[in-house]
Amino acid sequence: MCLSLSNLHIKFKLKTEQKNCLRIALWQFFCFKVLTTMSLFNLRISSEPLSLQAAFEFVESPSAGGLNFFVGTVRNQTQGKAVQKLHYEAYEPMALKELEAIALELSKRYFLFRLFVWHRVGTLQPSEAAVIIGVSTAHRAEAFAACKDCIELLKSRVPIWKKEFFEDGAVWVSALP
Repeated sequence: MCLSLSNLHIKFKLKTEQKNCLRIALWQFFCFKVLTTMSLFNLRISSEPLSLQAAFEFVESPSAGGLNFFVGTVRNQTQGKAVQKLHYEAYEPMALKELEAIALELSKRYFLFRLFVWHRVGTLQPSEAAVIIGVSTAHRAEAFAACKDCIELLKSRVPIWKKEFFEDGAVWVSALP
């Protein structure tokens, strides 16, 4: 997406800095007002298995120079103990609302073409995907940074809880790293 000032009929001269500020303001307006009504975000809490292929198909774009994905999987051990399974629970209406807020925040911070965030709920076995994040941007550095910021914001703000099951019992794990 390229914002052009050449189509604006401005009857006074703007300095380069002012033009850049205007471009940023226009982009933020576009992101905040328009992106929420378009299908540029694919956000979901699901009890069904997640699909990396679905993430790729959603975020790919001929305009994107960088696609980046994060797949969080269930480990078979934690702190030296064998993990038998994990159980995720979410307060779904609030979780989706917070995912939307994160998506808007990221769209202000980065020039995202698309953002895909799916998180599992229910019981998962080791090596199953618990979360998939996909982003597309014009450049690779933004794609990496947006993907990293997305998982960090998700883990710190979205109401999703994890319970780990071991041979000798189970424990709820803090959502915060």
